[in-house]
Amino acid sequence: MTQTGKGGMVRKERLVERMQQAVDEYERAIVFSFENMRSGPFKTMREDLALHSRFFLGSNKVMQVALGRTAEGAFRPGLDKLSSQLTGQVGVMCTNKSVADVAAEFDSHGELDFARSGAIATQDIVVPAGPLGGTFQHTMVPQLRKLGLPCELQRGTIVVRSETKVCGEGDKLSPEAAQLAKLLGIKMAWFSLTPVFVWERESGATAAVVPGMEAAGASSSSAAASKA
Repeated sequence: MTQTGKGGMVRKERLVERMQQAVDEYERAIVFSFENMRSGPFKTMREDLALHSRFFLGSNKVMQVALGRTAEGAFRPGLDKLSSQLTGQVGVMCTNKSVADVAAEFDSHGELDFARSGAIATQDIVVPAGPLGGTFQHTMVPQLRKLGLPCELQRGTIVVRSETKVCGEGDKLSPEAAQLAKLLGIKMAWFSLTPVFVWERESGATAAVVPGMEAAGASSSSAAASKA
């Protein structure tokens, strides 16, 4: 096995170990989905919630191994149901906060940022013909042209030769459109996390998260469902 292969295996084993320790340490585990993940805002949220919560992002398959994929192989009773929710853009949060409080924290940490290539535009962006406002430097003319904006330098001012549509609402942003939107200072990506499924350590109960629910309600309703 190569050094890179050994390093990857060690990281996976550490992730499994850390998740299992957290599962036993905190009152509940929550699978959350995310959109427009940004390292800066996510780091801030992790730091703000560090006293009572721990976050895990990584390979869904590795996190499934940590929790267990079957009822017989579950690390703790019920975790196989949580594990089955680990598909797509998701992570796991182990916490002592209620689901309602977690949802409120997620909402308060949402942040608008610049959209990246491949994102869906949330508005039309049209650059009118004429002088280009903002803080554009005259040296940026070649860059702007390369991005598809027809412009030229007139007496030290960048002038757009003809009205140019950068993108339309609902369009998938090209690399050029995303870069132009950023240069124009237009943010269209909302960084957000959403709780989607919860597991309660004390009871082993699980439930899908619905807006406004509390962990206690999730526990009782799941317990009733499991008895049925």
